[in-house]
Amino acid sequence: DCSIRFEPEKTVFALKCPARPYDFVLKLFPGAVGDPSNFRLPEDTWAVAIDDSKIQRKLMKRFFSVAGIATDRQVLLGENADEIRSFTDIIERLLRDHPTSYFLIIADENLDIVEDSNHCHTISGSLCIQKLRQQLDKDKEHRMLALVRSANDSASDVAIYNSRAHGFICKAPIQREKIMEIIAPIWAKRFAERFPHSIANGGQPKSDVDDTLLDNTAAHRFDADANMSVSMEILQTLELIDALCMKKQSALDTRWPIFWEKLKSLQDDLIRLEAGQADVAIKEINLLEGPKLPENFLTKWSEIRSKIIRII
Repeated sequence: DCSIRFEPEKTVFALKCPARPYDFVLKLFPGAVGDPSNFRLPEDTWAVAIDDSKIQRKLMKRFFSVAGIATDRQVLLGENADEIRSFTDIIERLLRDHPTSYFLIIADENLDIVEDSNHCHTISGSLCIQKLRQQLDKDKEHRMLALVRSANDSASDVAIYNSRAHGFICKAPIQREKIMEIIAPIWAKRFAERFPHSIANGGQPKSDVDDTLLDNTAAHRFDADANMSVSMEILQTLELIDALCMKKQSALDTRWPIFWEKLKSLQDDLIRLEAGQADVAIKEINLLEGPKLPENFLTKWSEIRSKIIRII
């Protein structure tokens, strides 16, 4: 059920649709913990993501880190045409080189390959996963959880993704605290029989380490975790601004108030980074302030964007 209502000061869009509560999903697995923040992936889990966007690759790196996957077990692909074409071969080699490890694989659905300034075509991430699953032997295929990530989440699209991969996650802004809530039920469904501890004890057998020591470690990590959370928010805001930049020039002029709102939000997030880290970018955003779209805005934004990506 969908409706839209126009009011003097706002537009109200309402959508009602069936949804399966997260608690209900957990009930499908009797041993599952009720709090997804307690869920932990096995320590030897590898993570692989492929996306043609540099910003999205940075986001996926932080996604994996929040999920508890060590940096040296993260593989980010999609920087160039060779990496996209070699995706299935790279995964197969990793599975062969690490015969006891499990793999979390996330592939963007639309992978753009740019041959030159005049030639560009798109490869389907879900088809890549389907091809990979078909060419792997049973043991290797059973050690991976391969997901499709896409902004297209209609029922028909999701059905296609699920037929080719092990599941689907929406390509939308993700709050840091929601990451384990997304992964936990999908991992549980895929590996419940082989990893009972991932359900019963939050990802691995309960540790004998003193809780006080764990609390102290958590305290030391607080600042780093907070910085990572801010970085994820910044990257997602960059994506939103980039999407606005794709509009025609006339649309850019009329939508400048929306641009400026997003830029101010970005500036607020940059201020939350370590002292002095983003001062130059913050000052350059300030220079854009005004009642209308600045001259050469796209060029200026490209320069600011590059500075921000370098520091996060």
